[in-house]
Amino acid sequence: MATPAHPPRPALKGEKVGTFAYLTIKDRLPQIVAKVVDHLYRTYSSLEETGVNAARIREAKVVIEELGRLRYEMTTDKPLTPIPADNQPDHEVWNRILATEFPGATWFSATWLFSECYMYRRIYHHFAVTTQWRDFDFFAEQKESTFHASHQAVGVLADRVLALCTEAQSDKDPAAESRRVAFTELAQASLWGNRTDLSLLVNLNLADIHSIQSGTEDIADFVVVNQLATWWDRLSQTPADQPADRIDLVLDNSGFEVFVDMVLAHWLVAAGYCGKVVFHCKAIPWFVSDTTIADFHWVVDTCRDRFQAAQITDAAHLDGLVTLATQWQAHLDAGRWELQADSFWTSPYAFHHLPSAAPALFTDLQRSAAVVFKGDLNYRKLVYDCEWPLTTPFPEALGPLAQPGTALPVVALRTSKCDLMVGVTEGQAEQLDQRDSDWLVNGKFAVMEVSLPSSD
Repeated sequence: MATPAHPPRPALKGEKVGTFAYLTIKDRLPQIVAKVVDHLYRTYSSLEETGVNAARIREAKVVIEELGRLRYEMTTDKPLTPIPADNQPDHEVWNRILATEFPGATWFSATWLFSECYMYRRIYHHFAVTTQWRDFDFFAEQKESTFHASHQAVGVLADRVLALCTEAQSDKDPAAESRRVAFTELAQASLWGNRTDLSLLVNLNLADIHSIQSGTEDIADFVVVNQLATWWDRLSQTPADQPADRIDLVLDNSGFEVFVDMVLAHWLVAAGYCGKVVFHCKAIPWFVSDTTIADFHWVVDTCRDRFQAAQITDAAHLDGLVTLATQWQAHLDAGRWELQADSFWTSPYAFHHLPSAAPALFTDLQRSAAVVFKGDLNYRKLVYDCEWPLTTPFPEALGPLAQPGTALPVVALRTSKCDLMVGVTEGQAEQLDQRDSDWLVNGKFAVMEVSLPSSD
């Protein structure tokens, strides 16, 4: 059986010089720690050193010192150390895996998946052991500013999904062609919303955000593996008067991406394909832009408030957005939308271990008509972040999640931001290499891969 240190194929590791994993640990991860330090410094520097602020400032200086040590350990490839106890019970899981799977391992010699996840857990620990900063989301500023820059695209999408819902409710046929077209459009919006990933775009500016969200390219030509029709075929068999109990979305980025995920979820409920959508958020700040429960509520509230904090001078284009976000709050209040944040999603485990490492979560997911995994990290964890041949069938790479008894109805929507992909046809990679030598890592190409157990 595969283990965290020994996945089904050789693990992606930072010790292989020149690989995407190597460059991530060498350059990108230290930059992320530096940005957290900068944000915390600017935050505490604005405080007057009196009363409770004096304690906040003292603790902030200690956190900055610890983060500096973390960055030093990373850049000098020191051994990974146990995570002391804090307010999250999962530190025991981390330390057990570190002791049994990675004894003596360093940042570059451990698997890339473990090292990268470990960094985010270490950052969180240094805030969690304080009294004044334990609830501070050290990535919130970046997530919120990016979403504020998205208001034009958000307004357009809000109007669009409201129109598509009206259209779906006028034609109750679950397999209607108009519904298939709407589903495809919204699923693609959810897919390409994944391009705004702040853990990879560490120097993103407003012009970049608008360019990413403009959608002017022929996006279908950039989907390397497109199995969306398989999901639609199953979805379109939903009886008009008997929606599936639930569909699950394992979220990735906050801001614009989670907004388009909400748009897709809204249509699935309004069109009668499911009675409930369960959104799986992160329990702690994670991979810079990943969605926490607080982020989810913040996005809904920001939409209801017409992006008030962004100080938009003309918000008339957001009238439909207010209507939509009000309906979203009603979904949350009525339980048609449910938010969960299981610690498994921020553990070092690949998802092959879901049945054994998180049995209650796994049993719950088995009740779903589809479990939609968003984004690059979820994809890496689905296929165990190892050196699969590109032509490996997606179900084979899913391991237990596609095998009898432990299979889940998996849908993966992911723009590719690392040199790992499966499901590619023979000869396709060579054609893509000629077209764009960085096609695996630049976020311009994507997969929509599906593995559904038999419905019999």
